[in-house]
Amino acid sequence: MQRDHLVIVESEDCLTLRIDDWELFDFIDDHLTDHDLEHDYHTEERVGGVSWYVMHFHSDIDATRLREVLELIDSEEIERIWRINN
Repeated sequence: MQRDHLVIVESEDCLTLRIDDWELFDFIDDHLTDHDLEHDYHTEERVGGVSWYVMHFHSDIDATRLREVLELIDSEEIERIWRINN
């Protein structure tokens, strides 16, 4: 799944959500917590001069559920928050 500024990456042993802005990361973190989806830890990666903030989820978190919860957020709201710092 990929929406502007959000990318879910699935592998056999890992589920991550990559977000390209810290303010948006914080907003998404709050949203997921409100829906009982919490990540185990997060990291920061620099790719091509862009900082990506990456949520790493426990293996029992279902990618479909994560997608459904993210789809509840209006795309315009995501863009508005992203524009605060960009």
